[in-house]
Amino acid sequence: ERSFMGKSAVEWGSDDTPPDSQEEVVFEDDVARRKRRLKSLLNVVVLGLSFCIVFSAFQPTQAFMTTLNKTLGYIALAVLYFAFAVTTFPAPLIVKKFGVRLSLIVGGATYVLFEAASIASTPDLLIPAAVVIGVGAGVLWTAQGEYVARCADKDNLGILNGVFFGLFQISSLIGNVGVSVLINKGTSTRLIFTVLTIVAGGGVALMMLLGRVDPKKEVLAKGVAAPPRLTMWQEI
Repeated sequence: ERSFMGKSAVEWGSDDTPPDSQEEVVFEDDVARRKRRLKSLLNVVVLGLSFCIVFSAFQPTQAFMTTLNKTLGYIALAVLYFAFAVTTFPAPLIVKKFGVRLSLIVGGATYVLFEAASIASTPDLLIPAAVVIGVGAGVLWTAQGEYVARCADKDNLGILNGVFFGLFQISSLIGNVGVSVLINKGTSTRLIFTVLTIVAGGGVALMMLLGRVDPKKEVLAKGVAAPPRLTMWQEI
């Protein structure tokens, strides 16, 4: 039986955390482990579906932006991705400050704003909206990675990432096919972007159903000793 600081894992018990553990440790049995993983899977499915809905609206908007708006479309996308790139650096601090769920919801809401600005497609609306969505995108994708990481443990992180991105990639099919159908029916551009704005709003509304996830904890099966704390230099 493995031991830690002179005590076995059994002696520590489920409610007694070794003082030198690297992070908070949760001991759980098989039943609790299965429940936790099922809850995590459901949260990631909701997250993936919400991203799928939001980007089903955004991806065709991005694809048709330069076709419909010519030079203004190119400028708007350039501003968007410049703001996106710059925001990715402070985004982890923003997510830490305001929380993962709020960051996801607010970040998603910026996509709704961009869709709404595309209805009129005037420089006074589209360029500021491009800045806002660029900032929101940096926060959104940082929060997405943090949320999935918190839901996962070392054994199912790859599975949960696969579930999320599998659902997310469906947006390319749904969005482009849906917009193509509307165009072939002679739907006006303003009505198409109005519909896409509503769709994006539905995706953000779905994000509000996401369960709360606590900061990452090390989860160990009962009877397994907690690892000792490593110094910064040992981790390096």
